[in-house]
Amino acid sequence: MAVGLSATEARQDDARGWEPTAPPPLSGSYAPDGPASRGAGWPAAIGGALRARCGRVRSADVVGFVRNMATLLNAGLPLPKCLRTMARQLEKPRMAQLVGRMANDVSSGELFSSAMALAPEAFDSLTISAVRAGEAGGTLPETLQKLADDMEKKQALRRTVVGAMAYPAIVVVIALGVVSFLLVYVVPAFEDVYVKMHLTLPWITRALLWASRTALACWWAPAVLLAAAVVGWRPLQAVEGFRRRWDRLLLELPLLGKLRRKAISTRFLGAFATLIGSGVSIVESLRLMTDLVDNTVVRDAIADIRRHVTRGGKISEPMERYAGLFSPMAIQMISVGEETGELPEAAAHTARFLAEEVETRVKTLTMLMEPALTVGLGVVVGAIALAIYLPMFDLMQSVSR
Repeated sequence: MAVGLSATEARQDDARGWEPTAPPPLSGSYAPDGPASRGAGWPAAIGGALRARCGRVRSADVVGFVRNMATLLNAGLPLPKCLRTMARQLEKPRMAQLVGRMANDVSSGELFSSAMALAPEAFDSLTISAVRAGEAGGTLPETLQKLADDMEKKQALRRTVVGAMAYPAIVVVIALGVVSFLLVYVVPAFEDVYVKMHLTLPWITRALLWASRTALACWWAPAVLLAAAVVGWRPLQAVEGFRRRWDRLLLELPLLGKLRRKAISTRFLGAFATLIGSGVSIVESLRLMTDLVDNTVVRDAIADIRRHVTRGGKISEPMERYAGLFSPMAIQMISVGEETGELPEAAAHTARFLAEEVETRVKTLTMLMEPALTVGLGVVVGAIALAIYLPMFDLMQSVSR
């Protein structure tokens, strides 16, 4: 991520001079495709993949770049000087290369938005369109500020969701590891004891022994299923019917489906407010969001809304038909914004409110899941221990008689 820059630092950097050089290639591998590299074998391939992964453009780097560009432009610095300063100050080589190339393009007469369009690995079409509208309206610093705010809100929401799911995921992994160890190593040892002592086994012990034998005989099955899922998932996603059913299932899941729908409303309203607030038309904003949304159900809904608005209707009218996707509050606030002529402000306010609600629901759900998973792990391990030692208890009772 870029460090914070002041206008004085930028002028000092510019005073030291700038030599516009061609940036290094931005492909996935940094090694030349020559005989030496081909003969290096798999270590070179792995090294190239690791370098490419380490050099990728992260969303945090893009947010820092946009935020600092807004600061420098607000300080009155020309755009080429801002880009040259950012190229020197960025810590991540990949992002520094992109910004260096953009500085060369802008210095050669390209528009800022056109230079950004040449770096699709860093800037999506929504960001580029907002910047293009800001350039046309002479409000580029304000547009970049709004974009940075929207990106930071999305990042904060993503961090909240990922952080909330971390503990449950760790508990599930530990539970699977403990149960697998018991089934593969501990239970077979006790089975030999049961056979030698000719014990009559209760149903829970017989079920545990069957699970242990199955785990030993089919230990490869989970790996095969996982590999099949990884290999076959992308082709399945390309099948339109499967993709639609899967996307609809995600939206209809108990608890998680409602949370996902609220998150979709938050992202939709946040992006919509940023675009129309930057001067992009409503129809064009809806078209951009149609291209960026990955859920086919939501994409179809936004496309239908766009067709309605293209024919001269209000955006809130078709949204009411998709009340299952967009919360009633979002629909009402959009309607009020259309009536009062303050649609960007209404959408931005609703997006902030829904983001807070999503964050609260995620934290509440996590608080409920943590004790449930802990108790569930204890019950499973306790049941296995009971199934192992129950025949021993029966044996000791029969001996005491």
